Amino acid sequence: MMSSMVSNVDAFPFFIILIQYCAIHNCLSHPSDVTVDSSGNVFVADSRNGRIQKFQLATPCPKGVAEITSGVCFIKEWGSYGRANGQFDLPRGIAVDPSGNVFVADSRNNRIQKFNNDGTFIKTWGTFGTKEGQF
Repeated sequence: MMSSMVSNVDAFPFFIILIQYCAIHNCLSHPSDVTVDSSGNVFVADSRNGRIQKFQLATPCPKGVAEITSGVCFIKEWGSYGRANGQFDLPRGIAVDPSGNVFVADSRNNRIQKFNNDGTFIKTWGTFGTKEGQF
C-alpha cells in the first residue's frame, strides 16, 4: 500500500529507483510502504530492517547529505528491532499528517507509533486484541 498527504507527488517512480539502488547496496529489506510530506521528504517503512528511512528529492543534495541516485538524497534513518518506544517489529504502514508528524504501523508489536519529522519519538498506542484501540 502506498499513501501520501501530497496528492500531486507520484512517489511510485522514487520507490522503484530506491528498490533498484538497494538491490545493489543491500540497504532495504522488504520496503512495504512509502509516503511523501508537503516538503517533498519521502519516508519508507523498511520492514525487515525494523526502521524508517527518510529521503529528500533534490538536485543537488544539501551539503553533507549523500546522494543515492540522481536527485534522491538520503537524510536519515531511525528505529531498530525491538519492543521499546522507537523500535519496530515489522513496520508495514506509514503516513504523514499536515503538521509533518510521521505515523508508523508497527505490525508485530500491534501498535501505532508517532514521531516528529526528524524521527524523534512522541507517543505510541495499541496492544494486541480485538477491542477498541487494539490491533
